[in-house]
Amino acid sequence: MENKLMDKLETYEKYYSTLKQELKWQVVDARVLMLISSMYVVRKKELDVERFKEIAEYVKKKKGVFSALNSAQVYVGAATLDIRFDNPEEKYHEWMEVYDQLVDSSFQRGSFTYISALLVLDLKKEADSRDDLIKGAKRVFDLMKKDHMFLTSSSDYPIAVLLAASSLEEAPLMAKIEELYGNLNDKGFKKSNELQMLSHILALRDNEDTDILVKHAMDVVVTLEAQEKKVRPIHYPEVGIMALAEEKEMLADFIVRIENALNEAKEFKWHKKMNFTIAVQLSVSEYAEEASIMETAVQTSLESILQAQQAAMTGAMAGAIASGSGSGSGGN
Repeated sequence: MENKLMDKLETYEKYYSTLKQELKWQVVDARVLMLISSMYVVRKKELDVERFKEIAEYVKKKKGVFSALNSAQVYVGAATLDIRFDNPEEKYHEWMEVYDQLVDSSFQRGSFTYISALLVLDLKKEADSRDDLIKGAKRVFDLMKKDHMFLTSSSDYPIAVLLAASSLEEAPLMAKIEELYGNLNDKGFKKSNELQMLSHILALRDNEDTDILVKHAMDVVVTLEAQEKKVRPIHYPEVGIMALAEEKEMLADFIVRIENALNEAKEFKWHKKMNFTIAVQLSVSEYAEEASIMETAVQTSLESILQAQQAAMTGAMAGAIASGSGSGSGGN
């Protein structure tokens, strides 16, 4: 696993350098290029930068002057279309149709609804099943809002889509999330938006009891802190991703090593929080590929959770860039 992971890190750095050179006048925020680079690496899709630019130009041309799509969303959306679909230009129009469906179902216009539309498009190939998923996502979101009115916002749209696509019925699902939230808080996790996200991520593993999932999350914290990585609420979503891995010590070791390498690199040293997220994405994606040899269920769960976390990161970044807030830098 180590050699393959180091190859992924090298590819990530190469893709970032290529995108920075090619898009230096179009994308000013390095985090957008970092995210796009990681998306290609995690999905094992080779970056054809000319093709990617063609898709982005197509999106910009078609979106129109009244579209809420900002620059970050154009490029992240183009990358998503390129990575997940064989016919990205055609899928762009379906993406906008699904976005309108979400808005018609009372989802607010904006970053997180665009990301949610991409998830619906990826999860459901048929239009009829998309309708059912959108309705289910709205029900899940409304239940989330009922349980945590002040924590729940449009940033929870993507995870609502993924939860609605899970095999659990809505009432047991929400009960499980609430139990996870309370039990995690009892064990020292701080009440916050991030703790709600951690509860949602853990709930995507629908074949394990809450007590076991909470123990997994606690084990991750202990393992990371043994590596001198202090876990703060901002890291809770990554804890959720790592919690499903069996070999947590090995995974934590790789993650911290990759994070440190990125923190020391001239290109990335100002984006320490993002570096940790990228380190988790690269490491867990490689772990999921290795785990698939032994257990398909593990791979499926990890892929869903990577998707959930990446969607949240995409939406949050696009929203922050649109409002001009946040720099993505800071302590580890």
